[in-house]
Parts: sequence; structure tokens; C-alpha cells
Amino acid sequence: MRRRRAESGQFVSADQSTVRETKPVLWRPLPVTYLPQPSATFGTNSGEAESDAECPANLLVSAQKQPFRRKGTPHIRNLKELNMSRVTFSLALVLAIVVSAQVAVAGDCKHSKAKHTPDIVDTAVGAGNFKTLAAALGAADLIETLKGKGPFTVFAPTDEAFAKLPEGTVADLLKPENKGKLTAILTYHVVPGRVMAADVVKLSEAKTVQGSKAKIRVTDGKVYVDEAQVTATDIKAGNGVIHVIDSVILPN
Repeated sequence: MRRRRAESGQFVSADQSTVRETKPVLWRPLPVTYLPQPSATFGTNSGEAESDAECPANLLVSAQKQPFRRKGTPHIRNLKELNMSRVTFSLALVLAIVVSAQVAVAGDCKHSKAKHTPDIVDTAVGAGNFKTLAAALGAADLIETLKGKGPFTVFAPTDEAFAKLPEGTVADLLKPENKGKLTAILTYHVVPGRVMAADVVKLSEAKTVQGSKAKIRVTDGKVYVDEAQVTATDIKAGNGVIHVIDSVILPN
């Protein structure tokens, strides 16, 4: 009969002679993957059976094979997929910003265009054949009035129309002492509101800013305001409309 000497780890016989010497072995746990697999059922305290998938050993093994992901987050398999997701998101964000900027710029351009539509005075000056009218408006201090909100309808005499007046009439009207008379003549050419040509032909008269009423008639398909013929219609401005006439009309 042999017994073990604890101090040296040797086995000795009954007569105390050494049989063989062994080295003490430290206990090392087996890796989780080498744990013995349970039987088909895993007993619980209540005596009920659970499947192998619910066995603690299997859960540990499965945990080593599955990558960790936070609950509620999409599963990303590898770094390449993560980078692709980031690139896709970045491109979508840039596209959204570019589209928003284009819409904003288009809206600003449209607003600016509407805001800077030439008024009646600028439209007349830009036409090039209303120089005398522009000079008369300046002498009568009516430029700011016709640049106002309006709207106004102006029966505008051309330079040729002013030239039909007796010689020296225009020069006399432009004198400071005749400002009142000039103002009355010019305001007689202005009707409050935006009256388009289709509405003008339906009228027999129109009350002017000066206070008097101008007569309107249609003869042989031609429209006349008093004795002046309308030669062009519906020249739109930001604060009204211009109808061109071939003569200067005078209040009674």
C-alpha cells in the first residue's frame, strides 16, 4: 500500500521508501468551447425541461460567436459596411443641403425680380420717346408721385405729341411760374387704378387725378381719349400701366 507525502509530492511505500517522484499539477479550467454538451434536456428547479439553446454552457459558447451590438441598433457585419453606411449618409446630407440652397436662391431671385420691376417713370424713360414728358414731370414735381405705390394708368404723350403744340408752349409750361398749370395738364393724363385696354374700350369717360373727366370713344376700331388716339396699349409697369397717345390732351 502506497501513500503520498504531501510535502514533496512523492509516493512512498509502507516501509517509507520512495517509489517515484511526481510534480504537483496546477488545475486549469477547460476553454468554454470544450465544455461538455448537455443532454437533450436541462433540468430546472421545478422539474421542467429546457432546450439546449437555453443551457448556460450553450449560451456562453454562442456569446463567443456573436458580435456584440447594442439593443435597438442595426447590425453591421464589418467595418467596410460601416464605412459604406457613413458615406451614403454623408452624400444624402450634402444633396439635401445643395437642393435646399438652390430652392432658396431661386426664391430670392424671383422675389428680387418682382421687387425691382420698373415703375411708370422708369418705364417711360427707358422707352426713349418720352423725354419731354419726363422733363415735364420733373418740373411739376410729379416724379415721386408716379413712383409711388399706385396703381396708376397713364395716357402718355410721346415727344412727337408735345411737338404738335404751338411753338414755345412746352418751354413756357416748364417755367417755375407755370408749375400749377403744368401740373394740371399732366395729372389730366393720369387715371387712378390699373385700367387695361380691354377695360378702356368699355368706358365712355374716365375720371382723372386732376379731377376732370376725359372722354373715351371707339371709332373704326380706334380708341380715342378726347382727341388723342391711343397708339399703343398695356405697357406694364411695377405700379401701373401706360397707354401711348399721339397728342397732348388738355383739361377744360
